[in-house]
Amino acid sequence: MRLSIATICSLISYTCLCLATIDQYLATSIHPRWQQWSNMRTAYYLTIIFSLFWILHTIPYSVFLIHVTSLATGAVTCIITNNTLLQYRNYFASLFLSGYIPDFITLLFGMLAYRNINQIAYRTIPLVRRELDKQLTVMVLVQVIINLITNIPAVTMSAVV
Repeated sequence: MRLSIATICSLISYTCLCLATIDQYLATSIHPRWQQWSNMRTAYYLTIIFSLFWILHTIPYSVFLIHVTSLATGAVTCIITNNTLLQYRNYFASLFLSGYIPDFITLLFGMLAYRNINQIAYRTIPLVRRELDKQLTVMVLVQVIINLITNIPAVTMSAVV
């Protein structure tokens, strides 16, 4: 059960980071049509949809886990009994769903938002709005950089080991 909950929390966390970065890009876009997608209602629905999706995605983890007691130490651990699920978790879910895909999405949309902010001086919008957009984009970019610095080595090590 712990593995399932940890997986759900991890995937929802990465999804929210990706959605926040995409939202920042949409909010700073020069296209009004794209700016319309940046609102609380859309964020709420996407968060609910992705959370439900990740919960459904991890149901097999709960089904194929068994408790095993170590004869040497007496410690109880959980192992996945289905070989296909184990391979999927080790080589796809851990590396891509919790690793490279969120890193790529946040890096891409973070750079696009940064580009939008650099072009913001040429638009006719109130100065207060420009400064708020810059501050929020810097906050998101710092979060993306910290995530990349901490996540890429961990994902790479899990791929090697």
